[in-house]
Amino acid sequence: MVAATHRSLEEMMLKKQFRSDLYYKLNVVPISIPALRERPEDIPFLVRHIVPQFAGKMGKTIDAIRPDAMHALRHQSAVISPRQRIQSARIPTPNVILIARA
Repeated sequence: MVAATHRSLEEMMLKKQFRSDLYYKLNVVPISIPALRERPEDIPFLVRHIVPQFAGKMGKTIDAIRPDAMHALRHQSAVISPRQRIQSARIPTPNVILIARA
């Protein structure tokens, strides 16, 4: 079983806000992964994984991701996931960030 949270379950357990028996069952092999905002080098890998998924849903083939689009995704100031940003890119806008063909 894999469980994920942004909260400190240990602190919650100590405050009696989380069951201690469940905490110990879940905490067998803890894996800590920094937030994506702390790992901008991972964004291009995620984008290359996410874009074909959305392209398929739209019936399109993505030929390329413009370098300025990738730069914008890596250096976005708003707290929004690359998946949400890419999904919103399918709304027609004057600033096309993906080069697509039908």
